[in-house]
Amino acid sequence: MEVVKSIRLGWDVIPNRYELIIEPNMHGELYKGKERINVEIKRRTNRIRINAKSIKIKSAFVLQADKRYRAALKWLFEREEVDLILKERVEGRATIELEFEGLHTESMVGFYRSHYMHNGKEYSFLTTQFEPTGARMAFPCFDEPAFKAVFDISLVVDNGVETISNMEKLSVAKTGKKTIVRFNETPRMSTYLVYMGVGTFERLRGNAGGTAISVITTPGKVKLGTLALSYAKEVVQFYEKYFGIKYQLPKLDLIAVPDFAVGAMENWGAITFREVRLLCDSRTASTEAKQTILEYIAHEIAHQWFGDLVTMSWWDDLWLNESFATYMSYKAVAELYPEWKPMMKYLANEVVRGYNVDSYRTSHPVSVPVADAARAAGMFDDISYRKGGALLRMFCDYVGEEAFKGGLHIYLKRHSYSNAKREDLWNAIDEYLHKNGMPTRLSKIAEYWISTEGHPLVMVSEKNGMLELSQSRFTLSGNKAAKPWPIPMRYMTMAGKTGLIMLDTAKKTVRLKGKGWIKLNSGQTGFYRVKYQNRLLDGIGKALETGKLSSADAWNIANDLYAMVRSGEIKAKAYLNFITAHCLDVGYPANYTISEQLGRLYAISSGTGLQKKIRKALITYNTSLLDRVGWGPTKKESSTDALARSTAMTWLGRAGYPKVVERARRLFSSNDIAPDLKEAVYAAVAANGGEEEFRLMKKRYMEARLPEERNVLLMSMGLFEKRELASKALDFTLSKDVRLQDSYFIPLLMSTTSNCADVLLDWQIKNWKKLMQMYDPNAEMLSKEVAYMYWQSSRESLGKIRKLFSDKKNRRGDIEMQIVQAQESVQSTIRFREINA
Repeated sequence: MEVVKSIRLGWDVIPNRYELIIEPNMHGELYKGKERINVEIKRRTNRIRINAKSIKIKSAFVLQADKRYRAALKWLFEREEVDLILKERVEGRATIELEFEGLHTESMVGFYRSHYMHNGKEYSFLTTQFEPTGARMAFPCFDEPAFKAVFDISLVVDNGVETISNMEKLSVAKTGKKTIVRFNETPRMSTYLVYMGVGTFERLRGNAGGTAISVITTPGKVKLGTLALSYAKEVVQFYEKYFGIKYQLPKLDLIAVPDFAVGAMENWGAITFREVRLLCDSRTASTEAKQTILEYIAHEIAHQWFGDLVTMSWWDDLWLNESFATYMSYKAVAELYPEWKPMMKYLANEVVRGYNVDSYRTSHPVSVPVADAARAAGMFDDISYRKGGALLRMFCDYVGEEAFKGGLHIYLKRHSYSNAKREDLWNAIDEYLHKNGMPTRLSKIAEYWISTEGHPLVMVSEKNGMLELSQSRFTLSGNKAAKPWPIPMRYMTMAGKTGLIMLDTAKKTVRLKGKGWIKLNSGQTGFYRVKYQNRLLDGIGKALETGKLSSADAWNIANDLYAMVRSGEIKAKAYLNFITAHCLDVGYPANYTISEQLGRLYAISSGTGLQKKIRKALITYNTSLLDRVGWGPTKKESSTDALARSTAMTWLGRAGYPKVVERARRLFSSNDIAPDLKEAVYAAVAANGGEEEFRLMKKRYMEARLPEERNVLLMSMGLFEKRELASKALDFTLSKDVRLQDSYFIPLLMSTTSNCADVLLDWQIKNWKKLMQMYDPNAEMLSKEVAYMYWQSSRESLGKIRKLFSDKKNRRGDIEMQIVQAQESVQSTIRFREINA
């Protein structure tokens, strides 16, 4: 605990209000700023500590009553802090007065510079990205989420330059060649939510109730925001109704930023997005792209309540922001567009990633102590977003939708404009349960799930009408004993009976009424895995064939079997036999996920005799899927059929299936490709392509103007299986023609190839120093490069990874967890290859 406390500013000085006057520099790196921070000094002191990084403080004073004290500066650079040291001790209300200079870097963190082209000329867009600890790079501040304050922001800009901040403009005054824009005061909020944008913009305007909503872009792109504006209005109205609290600001801007490290950022009233996550031509965009835009908008608008209105007290409870936004975004989409089957997509896109990262022995709890700023950045992972969201889904199922929703109302109202901890949420839901005479109590199970790493594997067998259950911790490295989880297990029997078993001991025996199979984790509402006795599994397989179990149950079975193959719990042959025997017509999301699983197994079994068997299963499964949904799009087909077709064709193409490869080449040559087939066509062409296909794909990328098209083309360049072309693609990713924000796309796809994953690793090692310099810790990008090492499959590669990170100079706080997990993942893949040889 002392380590954690040592990096906190402490509670001796509390900020209440910032008055910021910043003069951005559209033409250079250096900008100027002045600020006054009203504080309450709780204990007499001559030392006030604040956060600052890459900032030059030119003068510092502390004002109290009629006295003005000059402060000396003592910098603590490694801690990203500075002490203001006074000659006298002060206490009570005071004002810190600072003049400073900052830097507009191109790191995509702090108050940074983004570039874009318009009518053949390059322009600048100054924008901010402060989460988790980037505000201290823009202005000196108390840069911790619990230090909420009011912000009075003024921007001094060149005449004719436009500005954006969290609130609407209060006044605009010209003075010579400059314009002073002052914004209305914000509500009390955390520093990481402050936003400032400077440049030339276009707007689409709308409203939802009393809230003015705008989509803001750089010139020439505003028409691509039409769909986003429509989505945003729908989402705001849904959340106002669901949460029982109106959106709290007078306006909500959705801002497309040309250079942006993450997907989007929930700055209160001024949400920023990568262009591809906000903009599209709805006539030519794929179904997946349009759905993803809605999911991102719903996620970030959910944050306006969970994260902005109510904020976690410290980064150890980041999940209170991210898990809720992830889960609620899919609930919003489910309400607005149920035909998309968004809660099924939630399993395939989000829950699976929570399971995957939580399968490492080196996983961490959803709520975990955070010791320093660098490790705060490292917490933005699939545990905080995906596992946490999956647990919320389980908790909601356990207490019921009514109690879950009622508890959220209490939680949000009680902690508005303030901060909260995880127990505040349990207490609010339990309060609702108690008030309404419901016997269930969430706190009894939630605290253990949130504070414990890993998840259980439940072993199930039946003997003489008795169901025998036991649990241990599941990991890729093999199961291990652990303190029992309290598992609320939904079940369904062959006779159609449903119910709940609470397994809160290591072993339990339950009398089974009726004969035949029993399916645990019915509907995939829980976050645990199940291994069935062979006889029970056979019965479940037949139930899947006859449609007696849902696609969510099929997804659950397939996901658990695949995980057990990867951990060595069962052989790959058992998985392949079950999938091809029982899961050829299970529907979405199971069909999508099984296609992905077979593709992954195909890649990591490269060079083994097993790969031929996996390829055979891959072809059998995906051709059967294509026969069902059709080989070409139709006007009235469902979005899930379109997605299933694209996924099946992608993996068939990557496996070299002639019918798909030939069709993809024809479509690529004609350049007349249906939007929902582009990803599959490009993947098949690249995986089976040579020098000419590489040249043409690169050319089309350079000429593409729509964000989705550029992204898909760039990522597809990572799928060339010829090693010399893989090297060319990696060199291209570091060129001036690829934006820094997109520089990990080619490595991402190359890590999944059969033949070139080792080419990628050698390139990463060669360029590691450069990659560390390119990616700021707050940008959450270097961790992605480490994650792409997870799929290496040889002892030689494992040795190279260990050697790279044995040098402390190649490590950083934001990647420590990924370094350990990369080695564990490679070890598990090596074991998989040996077990199934």
